[in-house]
Amino acid sequence: MGEMIEIEEKYLNLITALSGSGPAYFFYIVEQLIKAGVSSGLEKKISERLAIQTGLGSLRMLAQGRDAEELRKKVTSKGGTTEAAFRVFQKRKMAQIFAEAIRTAVRKAEELEQ
Repeated sequence: MGEMIEIEEKYLNLITALSGSGPAYFFYIVEQLIKAGVSSGLEKKISERLAIQTGLGSLRMLAQGRDAEELRKKVTSKGGTTEAAFRVFQKRKMAQIFAEAIRTAVRKAEELEQ
């Protein structure tokens, strides 16, 4: 179980899109990390373990109240591997993809409430 947060009713569809569907988004990211590891040569069990432990450690830091953007910047060394990966995310407009996906889920929630 998670925390209970009181919100205004007008945000219900947004909360559904963000938090109700959110676990699937996390699962998808982990799924893709696992697949990338396997396609690059790791055994599936090892790739799964690495992706899951990375997620757990990252979420623990966030649960302690640390800021996601600040943490991301701290692990993104100038000229390093993470920065190289983020150039691909930026080139492919990953932030816009996430925003569009949330907006689409909100619209679907609005349709379903009709």
